[in-house]
Amino acid sequence: MSLEVYGDEGDIGPEGYVTDEVYDEMCAEKDAEIARLRESLAPSAATKAAYMGEFQFGLPDIDEQGNEVMRSVNVPWTTIKKIMAAILERASGSVIAPSPEADQK
Repeated sequence: MSLEVYGDEGDIGPEGYVTDEVYDEMCAEKDAEIARLRESLAPSAATKAAYMGEFQFGLPDIDEQGNEVMRSVNVPWTTIKKIMAAILERASGSVIAPSPEADQK
């Protein structure tokens, strides 16, 4: 949300703060956004339908002629749920962020 949306002169109080009505509107919008984000990370029929088949990885294989090929395999729903849970746990602040060096290993 940009400040321009709430930048009308009538919405700004005498000390430069937004009015209670504007503040309540901003909080309601943020609450709705948080609810959408939480829903998108909660395993459900809706998220299963949205995410199943969206993520693949390559698996080396040998075809019928003996040639090496790369097969595309969908990430299983159980793995997607684990990833969603890990993201939600991290977003809640209950997981300590790894050091930048961890990405280089």
